[in-house]
Amino acid sequence: MHDKCIVLVEFIFRVDQYEVEGNAALFFSKNDVIPLTDEAILKEIKAQYGYDAIEILHRQKETA
Repeated sequence: MHDKCIVLVEFIFRVDQYEVEGNAALFFSKNDVIPLTDEAILKEIKAQYGYDAIEILHRQKETA
C-alpha cells in the first residue's frame, strides 16, 4: 500500500508582467484530499510553493 501521493504539475505563473512556465511536485499523505480540478491544483501550488499560478499545462499523479 502506498503512503504518499505526488502530483507532478507543469503550469504558468505570473512574475511582474511576465508569464513564465514552471513545474512543481505537490506532496500528499495517504489521508489527504488530492485536488482534481485545475482551480484546486492552482490553490495547492500557492499553498505549497507560494507561486501565483494562473494555468495548468499538464499534471500527472504518482504514488510512492
